[in-house]
Amino acid sequence: MKKSVSIVITVYNRENYLAAAIKSVLAQTWSDLELLIWDDGSTDRSVEIASEYAQQDQRIRVIAAKHTGIAPAIHGAVAATTGDYIGWVDSDDILAPTALEQTISILNNHPLVGLVYTDYQLMDEQGNLYGIGQRCQIPYSKERLLVDFMIFHFRLIRRTVYEQVGGIDPNFTYAEEYDLCLKLSEVTEFYHIAQPLYYYRRHSGNLTNQQFEPIRWSQKAINNALKRRGLDSQYELSMQVVAHFTIKSKHRSQNTSNSPQQILNSPTTVSIIIPTYNRKHYLKYALDSVCCQTYTDYEIIVVDDGSTDGTADWIQTHYPQVKLLQIPTNTGAAAARNLGIKNALGQFIAFLDSDDQWLPDYLQHQIDTLKQTPTAVLSYCNYIAITSVDHKGDQMSLSPSHPDDLIFSMLWRCFIHTLSQVVVPKSVFQTVGLLNEQLKGCHDWEFYLRLFAHGSPVHIPKYLVRKRWLPDSIVTQSNCTGWLANGLQVLEEFYRRPANACYSDLRPTIETHFRTTVEQFKSYIFPAFNQNQSQSITASLVSIIISSDNARRFAACLHSCQQQIYQNLEIIIVEHDSTEDLSEISRQFASTTKGRVILTQCQQPGASSAYNQGLALATGDYIQWLDGSDELTKEKIALQVAALEQNRQFDIAYGDWQWCFYQNEQCQLRIAFAFQQNDDERMQRLMHNWQPLHAFLIRRSTAVRLQELQVWNDPQTQLDADREYLTLAAMVGFRFLHVQNSTVLYNHFSSSQIILSDSYVLRVERLKQMFLRFQYHATMQPLGEITEQHWFLLKQSWDLWKLAPVTLERHGEEAFFLQHSQKELGIPLNLAQARIVSALYKSEQACTLEDHARQIVRMFWKQIVQQPGGEAKNVAAELTRWVGLAHPETSDSSPRQLGHTGSQSTSLLQASIDAIPLSAPLFVEQQLAVLYVLDKLRTAGMLNQVSAPQSEINQSMPAR
Repeated sequence: MKKSVSIVITVYNRENYLAAAIKSVLAQTWSDLELLIWDDGSTDRSVEIASEYAQQDQRIRVIAAKHTGIAPAIHGAVAATTGDYIGWVDSDDILAPTALEQTISILNNHPLVGLVYTDYQLMDEQGNLYGIGQRCQIPYSKERLLVDFMIFHFRLIRRTVYEQVGGIDPNFTYAEEYDLCLKLSEVTEFYHIAQPLYYYRRHSGNLTNQQFEPIRWSQKAINNALKRRGLDSQYELSMQVVAHFTIKSKHRSQNTSNSPQQILNSPTTVSIIIPTYNRKHYLKYALDSVCCQTYTDYEIIVVDDGSTDGTADWIQTHYPQVKLLQIPTNTGAAAARNLGIKNALGQFIAFLDSDDQWLPDYLQHQIDTLKQTPTAVLSYCNYIAITSVDHKGDQMSLSPSHPDDLIFSMLWRCFIHTLSQVVVPKSVFQTVGLLNEQLKGCHDWEFYLRLFAHGSPVHIPKYLVRKRWLPDSIVTQSNCTGWLANGLQVLEEFYRRPANACYSDLRPTIETHFRTTVEQFKSYIFPAFNQNQSQSITASLVSIIISSDNARRFAACLHSCQQQIYQNLEIIIVEHDSTEDLSEISRQFASTTKGRVILTQCQQPGASSAYNQGLALATGDYIQWLDGSDELTKEKIALQVAALEQNRQFDIAYGDWQWCFYQNEQCQLRIAFAFQQNDDERMQRLMHNWQPLHAFLIRRSTAVRLQELQVWNDPQTQLDADREYLTLAAMVGFRFLHVQNSTVLYNHFSSSQIILSDSYVLRVERLKQMFLRFQYHATMQPLGEITEQHWFLLKQSWDLWKLAPVTLERHGEEAFFLQHSQKELGIPLNLAQARIVSALYKSEQACTLEDHARQIVRMFWKQIVQQPGGEAKNVAAELTRWVGLAHPETSDSSPRQLGHTGSQSTSLLQASIDAIPLSAPLFVEQQLAVLYVLDKLRTAGMLNQVSAPQSEINQSMPAR
């Protein structure tokens, strides 16, 4: 009996790994499969192992062939299968149990998708996981695929499209899968499941360990694609090959995981070690700051040092990519860090305390500096000290007191205050040893004194770390007595070493100076702690994250934050893409604002990147997004915080808003939109019942979860980023709460704003990809939650359409017939449907069905107000009748105020209607009714699909 899916495993001398690969396929939650194992002339026990499993499970077939190489083997194996969907698993890899179920669900529900692929995790020879593959970070596009192979593992492909492109080319020696994916991208849609459902094993026998040949064959695949796409006359492939040399031991011990002889060119560059003990509340901020690093070649190791607050379970639930090491009882930070070092795979070790945070470019600066200074024994940066909730932070920059004698400088004053500032080449631990586990504190000071006898550090003069001093930290607890005792012990051990005898005369002076340093620190830190405690802050902290790029009303935006009646705020200003210098306005604001203000620059393009960077710095319980051109009313945050505190079952609060149209810095038109609680937030978001992002207040846990879903995963997707963010939040089940009178101002200046500036065709293409993503998340929701109406919108067409040549005939008072003028096609229509066809006839633009529906509703609105007494009519009720809905809406969704207060003439009202962009949240139910009619016309063949010529790609659609 034919199976729905065929999985292929090609094997050549993989007896050590083959059984695990087979078991992972047989363990799939989707059982309707055939597994074909194609042995490519193995000389070990691979055929015997495969045959043993075939005797136990009738879904397995084994074919033993002559050795031909990987491409001919896959080509032959796929040809011997019968499933509608095909995929393959390497004989040394493992498939996650739900991989087939999840990928098949996408192909079953999305007929336009021909290939679905997942993320993958890396594992070593023993099966230990050490992070998500780098390719997973690369967003897919047909063009990007020409230079980056992000379609790696696991892939499931429709057999029809596989055969359409000729399948795997057996003439390729390497890069055959890359060549296949390039061909497939030219004939079908791809879908990415951003979950690691495949485990890719790295070992010395990997075919991909060969370097030059795969590059040469990849070059051939790219050149073939350029030729197929007709681009070879305009473009040529430029290739740069960089050699990387390493030295490794000839003899490897049986257990190399903790050995100093471990090969230096490990798959991960940086191992980030975070020791934690009962710091769950702060740990999420530390981990979020790591996840937002611009440098991404790292692994995260959290060492739970006997926590009793549920830290381990919380990490496994919220940060599954973390390598978690657990110590049953608390042993101290030095022992925890040493355990992390022993399990680290990276060339460099970066330390981060669980209550500290890195700025997004921390790792990039550190690694660039160490690579440029290969003789340095460590690199360190400046930091910002945070001592209380409302503390803005003190900039801390220390340098050696005697640069020509680093050991004396370190004795006199430890000029590196926290390991969170430090990145160390892993090799130095082989030279100087690990941290001193006998010390509960000051083990970093003791380590520097040993280390600087072997080399010099390099200093990065940038403030890249936010160091949080807490009353119960090792340094500050018990009035700093522990710190003092540990420091004196460090000095005692230092002077015991014969090599340090030259400093013995200075011992009394050094010890006295250390005691003085402790007292100075106490006078700095404890007043801040006492003030913080006396404030008795019980209110939740709100982080306002401001994206500032040439903001027209930036000062007004900042003033609206300053005027909030809710006081427990931190304000993070992220400048990006700016040609105007707004820094002076920001600095002046920071100097006059009570509470914490953080100023930072984002090097990545787009507001989404700025928001991601701001979230990495935020410490609030709630997140308030804000564009630098917009404003909050003074009650907005207070009302929404109160509502969410009282209604814990909701995740996101939202309010009303006003659309303000500016000309020559004066507001010419103000449109107020008032809403009510929606029972079906998914429907509202899918219909694009648009509201500006700053109308919402989001729980931090919700914002972090959305970030984990990579809601802003493509920095190029600036348009409709707010639509993607809020719709995805609704699709995955977050609950929205409407809060009356919590209002914001959305300021509109000119057609140069981003909403009107981009190509309409490119924007529609992004919407198409966005909705494919929504469809995937819809398939993951509980049965019955996604209705037929939801699926209608999720699967709506994003092609461009115009009315075909048709004739509309009247057959009665409310009966019509639409006849195609060039084909033998026709459908009966009622009066409302005929009215919609007539409106569509007047439109000369090719656009999406969604935009046609908006334009038609706007046209009807203008016609209604043109009628005698039209401006006094209930427009929503009249529109409901015009589009053929059975019952009017329960509330009028038209603007509460259009223009200035007072009566308006029909001409002024019509001009105001024209000024409202199509994306305004107006008459959503009526637009849906029109959309149903348009889709009926499309399926009946009454609309023609229009392909935009290349010359129109960079033209904008009028006033969306």
